[in-house]
Amino acid sequence: MWKITKLGDVCKIQSGNSIPVKEKEVLYRNVNEGLPYVGTKDVGFDGVIDYENGVRIPPNHSSKFRLSKKNSILVCGEGGSAGRKIAFSNKDCHFVNKLFSISTGSEMVSKYVYYYTLSNYFQNQFKKAMHGLIGGVSLSKIKGFQITYPPFSEQQRIVAKLDATFTEIDKAIATKKFNKEKIKKIENSSLKKLLNGNFSNKKIGDICELVYGKGLSKNKRITEKNGVPVYGANGIKSYTTNPLYQKQSIIVGRKGSAGELQWVDKPFWALDVSYYVVTDDKQIKLKYLYYLLKMQNLPKLAKGVKPGINRNDVYNINIKLPLINEQIKIIENLEKIFEQNSILLRLYKKQITNYLALKSAILAKELKHKAA
Repeated sequence: MWKITKLGDVCKIQSGNSIPVKEKEVLYRNVNEGLPYVGTKDVGFDGVIDYENGVRIPPNHSSKFRLSKKNSILVCGEGGSAGRKIAFSNKDCHFVNKLFSISTGSEMVSKYVYYYTLSNYFQNQFKKAMHGLIGGVSLSKIKGFQITYPPFSEQQRIVAKLDATFTEIDKAIATKKFNKEKIKKIENSSLKKLLNGNFSNKKIGDICELVYGKGLSKNKRITEKNGVPVYGANGIKSYTTNPLYQKQSIIVGRKGSAGELQWVDKPFWALDVSYYVVTDDKQIKLKYLYYLLKMQNLPKLAKGVKPGINRNDVYNINIKLPLINEQIKIIENLEKIFEQNSILLRLYKKQITNYLALKSAILAKELKHKAA
């Protein structure tokens, strides 16, 4: 007989707590003993927890921090990754206040609850419970989520089946992700090979200007997609009626997604969290500069609590600059490489999406709930 009850009635759910900044700096930096202190950044979208790169809590301070026991589930409860970062923890750890730890009682198989949190049934409840400007779910709300479950032995059978099936699917997904990374490495290799010839030495500041974007009030923003696109640091945020710049350009993220690049081939508006590029066509082709900037890995220049890039740091980067005719030839070669790779990347993305949809369908079937 399957039962429906509140998650908080069959599981212990707790939120973590944070380390005071002064204590983190003095007590916990470079500490090798004690338990890992897991943050949201340590929980991957693939369900893997990085226990090694965060701080650790020494045993003599562990009583100050909540403990998530081995075989618990960690769920991100706040921010952009809320409800999307979920992992099955295979060791004891402490955890931040933006994570929930779910551990099971005698009625429940812990891995069954983990699979439940991955299901659409849990995800839909999570989305409906989200609140606040940054998005989050309260501890009381998640305790009230419904869970459908069978007897203990049936949970064990379902978990064994899902473990076996998902292991094979995850292997296929991992292969596709590996191939995507391989393509990125090929692209980077091609950029370095073609853009580092025996050309004139220049600095990026010699060949272009990074112009500050400009804020745009809400009453000047529209939703019509046939309007002028308004770019932030990592994509189109809205539309407007009049452009800030009429020509082709490159948007460079200045704050937030600092260093991210966007190619723009029609009139646009760039917000003040970004720069847009202005060049002299007689000295450099804009598309050649785009590939040059792509090779520099600009996000590594980001600094500060809210990562930002100073354009002077970009200007000081040394580059090799060929004559215009040679630039055109290099652009043609790179365009062919990137177009072929783009086709493959779209294929891999579609295949990964299909695998994830398959996992969702299998979960729905095994968890015996129409909304699962």
